[in-house]
Amino acid sequence: MSAGQWQRLVCGRALYRRAPLPILDEPTSRTDARGEHAVLLRIRRIAAGRMTVVVTHQLENTPLADRVLVVDEGRVVEHGRYEELVDAGGLFAELVALANDR
Repeated sequence: MSAGQWQRLVCGRALYRRAPLPILDEPTSRTDARGEHAVLLRIRRIAAGRMTVVVTHQLENTPLADRVLVVDEGRVVEHGRYEELVDAGGLFAELVALANDR
């Protein structure tokens, strides 16, 4: 199995076990852009109706989240919907702008 396939398998197991609060730390770190988007859409569908935490440094797919929490030096410094945070002009907006300039 490739690293990306292994990562998808582990992610799927966590969600199908119906854990009370799945926490997925960088579940798409070893997948390409298309695979990442597909995995996040699947997570959203499988986890519908229950809280699921997805930790990521990849901002491209954060619009899929119902709520975004921005952590800086161990503290939540911003939280809200993607559009709200981009419009607020804070740290999240800065990071999205930097990611889009690549």
